Amino acid sequence: MKTIYSILICACAANGLYAQKHDKDTTLNRTIVVENTYNPEVMDAFKVNVLPKIEEPTAAKKEIDYATAARPLTTWAFVPMNAITPDSKQPNQPKGYFRAAYGTRNNTDVKASYLWDMSNTDQLSLMGSLYGYDGKMPEVNDNGLKWSSHFFRSNASIDYKHQFKSMALKLGGEFGSQVFNYMPSGNQHFTEGGGYVGVQSTGNDYPVRFKATAGFRMFDIKHPVQNVLSDKEKNFWFDGCMSANLEDNQQIGVGLTLDQMSYNNYHPNYMHMRGNPFYQLETDNIKLRLGAIVTWQNHAESGFTVSPDVMFEAAFAETYKFYAQATGGTELNGFRRLNELSPYWCAIEGSPINTTHTMVDAQAGIKGTPIPGLTFSVFGGYKAVEDDLFLTPFGKGASSEDGLLTSTVNDVTIYQSIVSQANSHKFYGGASLDYSMKDRISFSINGVYNGWSDTDNGYMMYLKPQASLNAFVRAKVYSDIYAQVLYHYESRVGKVNGKKADAINNLSLMAGYEFFNHLNLFVRLDNVLNQHYLTETAYPVQRFSTMAGLSIRF
Repeated sequence: MKTIYSILICACAANGLYAQKHDKDTTLNRTIVVENTYNPEVMDAFKVNVLPKIEEPTAAKKEIDYATAARPLTTWAFVPMNAITPDSKQPNQPKGYFRAAYGTRNNTDVKASYLWDMSNTDQLSLMGSLYGYDGKMPEVNDNGLKWSSHFFRSNASIDYKHQFKSMALKLGGEFGSQVFNYMPSGNQHFTEGGGYVGVQSTGNDYPVRFKATAGFRMFDIKHPVQNVLSDKEKNFWFDGCMSANLEDNQQIGVGLTLDQMSYNNYHPNYMHMRGNPFYQLETDNIKLRLGAIVTWQNHAESGFTVSPDVMFEAAFAETYKFYAQATGGTELNGFRRLNELSPYWCAIEGSPINTTHTMVDAQAGIKGTPIPGLTFSVFGGYKAVEDDLFLTPFGKGASSEDGLLTSTVNDVTIYQSIVSQANSHKFYGGASLDYSMKDRISFSINGVYNGWSDTDNGYMMYLKPQASLNAFVRAKVYSDIYAQVLYHYESRVGKVNGKKADAINNLSLMAGYEFFNHLNLFVRLDNVLNQHYLTETAYPVQRFSTMAGLSIRF
């Protein structure tokens, strides 16, 4: 799930270097996500213990995706741009979308969006959402005690685009408000917002394709609590890229990002710059990319870092491909990213949170389509990260001493997700299998095993994944009635007091009925097995929950 903030990032920044759609290679396309084709929205990506937002089962989106590593780095890289023209829009598509759902523990999910074609050259997009819950939750150690928990987040965004003859102008803004409480007490309010303006070449009138976007973001922590001080983060940023063809099948390019981070109170100000020069070759059977990601910053660990940006892909036996890639890069650990990992985060006093640097994430694999509709992949790799982030539940002592996973909520004044940093190294391997038969039935199953070499990091590895399994089945039961089953299992690595964290073991069921191709009724059952475990936020997940609602496309 990508957040609304992805509208602020230059379109040349992709999630994974090679997660691209290739129209020629339809035999190798495989199902990655299920999404609403007509929904002109960017989904929120908060990993918190609210129920997943309900989306009615719809046709699966087909895309090729080489970023099959467990939790691949969301790396910054340039991807060649396609021409954008007013004629590229699909005619007669519904422009509006509204969804409303409600369930146990006051789980709420409301979203509305509208895409307004003001003229042949002007387009306006509006979006607003509210989701969250308010109810009793199990405490960290699952000892039968519960605490009154609430979490609500609202978002609004506006985006405008004007198409000139050979260039597009884009500008917009967004706002978010997040209200929640810690376990067992302590209220918090986060506020974030920003705006951007950008230009992009379109068509073939320019010998060099370009795109440039600049903007401002802010993130405000209102209430000081233990280990979290009130502060405001301000981020002035720029994201640009240029590319040119050497020949029909070759191109060169360079990308540049710049972030100026500043704070009101307790955190140091710094600048972060990142460049990505590259060369790319593409023929009918071979794809090659040679590049590097060069980073400079004047943070606590100031100076230059260099990471690879290389990829080789070769097709063989008509419907099979071999690929090898090595990527890397840096991630800013500002308030926004920490909040995405866990809104309950806190830092160790006196320990600055450094920029995370993935030195290398090397991966190789084979994928293919032995029969129409059936796709498989097998892959393996190695990943090395400097200043990786680790989240662990931490209780600030009241009657007892501070510590990890103290016996009951009543023994602590506040539970938080403590943020630690250390270098991490792992070998990983996995496989996936996908099948789709028109709109009748589709299924997907994939598994990954991570071999960490950092088990000496002790409690910091508590919530790091070891083995994971994901399964998905979607079927057309009758006429316009669809059913969907999702299952996710993940075992953990580290131990606290000699005990591992409970594995994630979540089974979800969902069904929907579509009227007149525009109105959908749906219901979702989550955590059907009624399991207790901690999410990546270091907070417990909701027990068995239900939600039902409707959505309208207009």
